Amino acid sequence: MAVPARTILRFCTAVACMSICACNGQIYPQGRQTFPDAITPQARWTAVGNLQEPSNAIDGNIATVALGPLAQANNWIAIDLGKSCMVRMVILEHGMDEFGYCRELSVQTSDDGQNWSRGTVVPGLRRVTNCLLTGPVLARYVRLHCLTPGARPWSVAEVYID
Repeated sequence: MAVPARTILRFCTAVACMSICACNGQIYPQGRQTFPDAITPQARWTAVGNLQEPSNAIDGNIATVALGPLAQANNWIAIDLGKSCMVRMVILEHGMDEFGYCRELSVQTSDDGQNWSRGTVVPGLRRVTNCLLTGPVLARYVRLHCLTPGARPWSVAEVYID
């Protein structure tokens, strides 16, 4: 089966954009800081949503979680990055409950927190859900929206944005 040229172009664009500075400069806290003057989630980000304790998803502690009600669709969490940043990828760490993921998740972006992009829809995965956007987006806000709930409550221990 041949891969469409448009898919190859999107993939190459995403890979090429990996060299552009993002908001936090790293994916995992224990990793090497790529851009020393980058913003850390703990210092500048804020989170809101209909999950319990949405700020737990950006506190740098994998033992604390933002937790949604059992098997309820339309759970969401929105993160204010503090300033506009190039967003290419969002990673969700589900914490101690490796099965606390949505079956289908939408990642939306916004400059003003009111008007949201159509969003990229990705399947949820055990323990860690990776969301590669179709292209780099300049945005101040990132909203994660659970479209199809999983068997257990949605558990978001940490959100990493690159």
